[in-house]
Amino acid sequence: MPIELKTGRASGSEEHRGQVLLYTIMMKELGMDVDSGLLLYLRENVLTEVKVSHREKRDLIMLRNRLVHYLNANKMVLDPIDDYIPVLPEPINHHSACSKCPYLTACSAVLSKEGFEKLDHHNPLKRLGPQAISHLKPEHINYVMQWTAFLLLENSIENTTRDNLCAKSSDLWTLSFVEREKRGNCISLLKVKSVVKEPRNRYYLNIMEKSNKSDKIKFINFSVNNYVVISTRHRNAVATGFISAITETSIDVLLDRDLSKLGSNEFHIDKYESQSIVAFNFSSLALLLEPSENSAQLRQFIIDKEMPSFLSSDNYLKPFIKSSELTLNLNSSQKSAIIKTLAANNYVLIKGMPGTGKTATVAALIQILVLMGRSVLVTSHTHSAVDNLLLLLHKNKIDFLRLGSKTRIHPDLWGKCDEVVSQHCDTPEQLSKLYNEVNIVGVTCLGCGHPLLRKRTFDVCIVDEATQVVQSSVIAALHSSKMFVLIGDPQQLPPLIKNTKAKYYLNLILIVK
Repeated sequence: MPIELKTGRASGSEEHRGQVLLYTIMMKELGMDVDSGLLLYLRENVLTEVKVSHREKRDLIMLRNRLVHYLNANKMVLDPIDDYIPVLPEPINHHSACSKCPYLTACSAVLSKEGFEKLDHHNPLKRLGPQAISHLKPEHINYVMQWTAFLLLENSIENTTRDNLCAKSSDLWTLSFVEREKRGNCISLLKVKSVVKEPRNRYYLNIMEKSNKSDKIKFINFSVNNYVVISTRHRNAVATGFISAITETSIDVLLDRDLSKLGSNEFHIDKYESQSIVAFNFSSLALLLEPSENSAQLRQFIIDKEMPSFLSSDNYLKPFIKSSELTLNLNSSQKSAIIKTLAANNYVLIKGMPGTGKTATVAALIQILVLMGRSVLVTSHTHSAVDNLLLLLHKNKIDFLRLGSKTRIHPDLWGKCDEVVSQHCDTPEQLSKLYNEVNIVGVTCLGCGHPLLRKRTFDVCIVDEATQVVQSSVIAALHSSKMFVLIGDPQQLPPLIKNTKAKYYLNLILIVK
């Protein structure tokens, strides 16, 4: 029997009951004899049994189908996209719900494209909508709508870059393992050869091989650190984890369970294409619509293209920088870049070809900023780029915190990984102190959805290899800082874009904007 825990008021609302009903439906799908679930309100110690009725189950499935209809309706984005408006259902007519809704601004921005006058006269959004977006210019809303279209285009089912054989999360549920393997996104008919419990953590290294030992593993689309889903012949998604090694004869997968105990002789491994990146990019775009000071500043620089401003004089910085031990091995151009950055009020761009010492310059800049009492967020598109900077700081015994999965981080930095460091925290207060008092934090752009970054504002955000980051992916990092530094070479490879139609738009990188 499923149980849903709630920490708020014991309302017994349809939403709370609906969650329990969905759990029972899913458990029935797995063959369990369940016709009710429990709803427990912890604050008031109220426990209620929620029975499944045919009417409620029918209504939930119909609501699900309606949601899927609108999700699919937005998958097809055609040129021109300048006037793109998402296909959405009619907004609700509920003043109390709308006035308190965290998505009121984003919702109103979309409605403004079609015109509030089209709403029913009694709909509260007719009044609430214009108020919610009064701080925005039409250009700001257009930018967000256009980038929404760009991202939908990139993630469209019309992606032709691999003859429509790119992995989709829905394939696991709609295609047989034979069809998935033909597309190159599944390795089927595997058996567990051995299982090793990883020391000092909860993971199991499952070493697998083909059921027929004479068969070779076709792993052209698979590589180490890929996130994968494990299924059996009778049940999908029994476990998830990361590939730690792969050859033609065996594949090692790091999981949170021992597959040999599941009672199955055959397993399939599917590459998982997470939709969290898509959701992250959309959420980041929505930050530009907020009425906050940080969002207003980003709109000025990203959309309105306002030029950066600097201190009236940086002469007082020059003696300090030129005589600092941290800059002894830097040339005059590198020192000038540091001086200009320290004199910037809002943002600065540092361009440099490969081999010109950008990484060494940034490492020195970070250390100088910390000496000046400033907090620094270090980010980039890839884990390796973030780690390259942090390894230089680690070599100089500079303290920092590295956010992200330990499996994706350089082994020399594991001691600075939040997954490891947080194990010494016994209370929420200790955890809060760990996250809020460290002066340097390193994380990838896509990792900037971390709860720490929602509660903390850094003095400076440094984006390395900025020319390889899609604009929408870097917004969350910039939103978490008072000023930012973009570093890169516009002549290097642009961001990796799969969809040929979207490539022109998404290659418009921020550093040359």
